[in-house]
Amino acid sequence: MSDTYGGPQGMDEPISREDWGAQREETRTPLTTLPIQEQAKFVVMAWLREHLDKTDNFKFKSDDVYVVWWCKTLQNWKALVSTTLPDGMYYEVTYSGDMHEIYLDAYKKFQNVVFPIP
Repeated sequence: MSDTYGGPQGMDEPISREDWGAQREETRTPLTTLPIQEQAKFVVMAWLREHLDKTDNFKFKSDDVYVVWWCKTLQNWKALVSTTLPDGMYYEVTYSGDMHEIYLDAYKKFQNVVFPIP
């Protein structure tokens, strides 16, 4: 799998949301030309690059992000994404085909509770 997503910056380089938008404009390669799973991974990688603590000095690659589940209905899609980081984070990436926007929700898992059913 390539670490480069349609532009001059590789995924292993820091990228902010502003840079991401500028990169899309410069290359004229819309993010939506990537397969759905790759779009979801790209959005999570961009968010992580902006939010990871720089002092951790963690080398994060695109293979460290994976799609757990995804679904496409009409012009919309949703992907549930996770990473190999031991931070308990979980990501929901949603594409609105009507608005032509991608939304990212980041969640933290606090506890897994079992409720037995008699």
